[in-house]
Formats: sequence, C-alpha cells, structure tokens
Amino acid sequence: MNQSLMNGPLFSEPVIHEDVNSRTKWVTLGLGVLLVVFYTYQMIHRSFFHPLAKYPGSVLASVSTEWYEWYWNIHKPGQLLFEIERLHKIHGPIVRIGVNELHINDPEFFQEITKVGSKFLKEPKFYWGISFPTSSIGLVDPIAHRTRRQILNPLFTSSRIQQIAPGIEAKAEHLCSRVDEIAGSRLHAPVNLFAAFKSFTMDVVSEMVFGQAFGVMDSPGFRHPHLEALHDAVEKAWFARTFPTLVWISLNLPDCVSTNLFPVPILEFGKERANPENKVSAVILEQLLEPNEARGHSPPSAHDLNEEALTLLTAGNDTTAHAMILGTYMICSTPEVQMRLNEELNSAFPDLNDRITYERAKNLPYLVGGFEFICFISFLEHFTLI
Repeated sequence: MNQSLMNGPLFSEPVIHEDVNSRTKWVTLGLGVLLVVFYTYQMIHRSFFHPLAKYPGSVLASVSTEWYEWYWNIHKPGQLLFEIERLHKIHGPIVRIGVNELHINDPEFFQEITKVGSKFLKEPKFYWGISFPTSSIGLVDPIAHRTRRQILNPLFTSSRIQQIAPGIEAKAEHLCSRVDEIAGSRLHAPVNLFAAFKSFTMDVVSEMVFGQAFGVMDSPGFRHPHLEALHDAVEKAWFARTFPTLVWISLNLPDCVSTNLFPVPILEFGKERANPENKVSAVILEQLLEPNEARGHSPPSAHDLNEEALTLLTAGNDTTAHAMILGTYMICSTPEVQMRLNEELNSAFPDLNDRITYERAKNLPYLVGGFEFICFISFLEHFTLI
C-alpha cells in the first residue's frame, strides 16, 4: 500500500478523542479545586468571622451543625445532651452548638422565650426533623400556633376527660384481659409490656383522633403495621433531626412521589368522612374542621389535616406509653412503693371485682402523687432520648 495513503486521515491518531478526555480531566480537577477553596473559605469564615464566632463551643459545631449532631447523636447515640452539658461546665452558660445555634443554660432566659405571649419564632429546621410544618407542633409562627392551641385546648379539659374516661377504662380492662390471656397460655410466654402499653395507647389515641380504634391490642403479640410504622418513624428521628434539609425535600415532593417513597399506612379519615353512612365521631379532627372555633382560624386542607392527625397520633401514643413503661418499672423495682400503693388500692377497692374508675382513682393521694412524679420523670427522660 502506498505509504502516503497510510499516513492519510484514515490512519491518523484519534487526537480529538484524547483532547476530550484531557478537557474532562481538567474540568473535574478545576471543580475539585473550587470545592476545596469554597469549603476552606466557609470553614474559616464560620470559625473566625461569623457573628457567633465570639462564643465558645465545639470547633466542629461551628463548621457544620449536621456533622456535629451526626457524631454525637448517631455515631455516639444520644450523647449530644451530655456533650452540651460538658461544654457548659467548661465555658459557662452560653455555648455554640451549631453554625447558627447557641445553647443557653439560664432558667430566666428560658422563661422569657417560652412565656405566654412570647414573640420568639421557632427554628423551622429543628421542627422539620420531628414534625410536619402545618401541625400544632411544627407551626413556627406564634400567632398561628396560639390559634391552633385555642382550638385543641377544650379537648383536654377535666370535663372532657370525664366524658372519655369510660372508654379508656374499657380499653384498660381489655389490656388486662389480653395480658392474662398471654400469660395464662399453655406456653406461659412472657408478656412484652413495651408492646402492650404501646398498643393500649395507640387504640386510645386513634379513637380520639380518628373516631375509631385501630384494634392494635387484638393483634398477635401486640404487633400491628400502624404501630410498627410509628415506631420506625421515631427510630429515624435522629437522622431526620441531624439532616433536616433532606426532610424538607421529602415533604415538598409531589404527593404521587412521596406516597410511594414514604408510605404512611394510616390516615383514611377523609374517605370515611365522605361516606354518608359513617356515624363514627372523630372528635379531634371534627374540632379542627369547625370554622368558628377561634378567631383567625380556617379549617385545614385534607393534606394539613392528615399531618395534624399523624402528629397527634404519634405524640399521644409515644409519650403516654413511655410514661406507663417507666412507671411500671419504677414501681416494680421499688418494693416499698409497690407495697404502699397496693395498700392504698386494696383499701379503696377491697373487692377484686370492683372497677377502678377515674372518678374514684383520682381521689387516692399516693396513687395521684406517684402518677404526677412518673409523668415528670418520664417527660425529662423522654426528651433526653429524643
């Protein structure tokens, strides 16, 4: 073959292909350098020139709130609170615990920002990780939150509690019968009180919110899809709290996408309410749908109503069950308390067939005092864990 033809364009080296690869490498390298410069500048600015740079605290927290909380809440589960306490002992009442966050250990300041009529706004990112933005917990506007609270407050008055007490008493008796059934079975299986109490509170709260109990107590081993879904949500709260931006993204996805990615096997209230044959009263949701319950209140949309319902269901179930679990453990592990409590109950209800009603039980001083103490301790421990 002619040598000149072999040196022609058909047999030339693929210079263009190599040029493309070379440009790609330089572009990638350039982007990498820009990212390094950007994050270096960001770290220096946050550490030395940020408005909060004058406050002492963790160096990692001043650079990245997310990774600081990841380290102390996920890598070292639940240790952030104790790390903050350690920082206060070193640096005093004000420490920096995030890029834009201070932690203040001062009771007077706490009263100032949480008092009735306070105009301090909640931090939205904090509530992205533990609630929905339109729920009574997630509302960051104090005026909107005050309006929502005015609507829900009548549901928790003493007179309303007396109205619903018989239903709760019936469920408590059903719980006792289920425990006896499991404990008295031929297998003599131990009873998982953690699951039992969670099931009890789930049935009580679901009836208050939706007008119909989920029937969790009747599930084998007190296991139910709704209960497990809420338990998984609480377990994932650490991650949601640490990376709230990801939660915000998930909440703002189209419904058709979020339903498939984050299915919630509850919230059928809208369909039930649209059925004219449905005679069940969903007390809490019906209260929210009343347009004249408070000035400035407008009935929430179906989407917002679902968010409120799930928030109330989660909060009411988890906190109450936690108090029951902790109270049972404290009583059983303290023989003196258990003996005195038994004496008071035996004196008030000498016949084992007597029904322990709310009206009679609320007049027992030792029982009520123990209940109030357990609620107080449970509140502190629960929010230490959360």
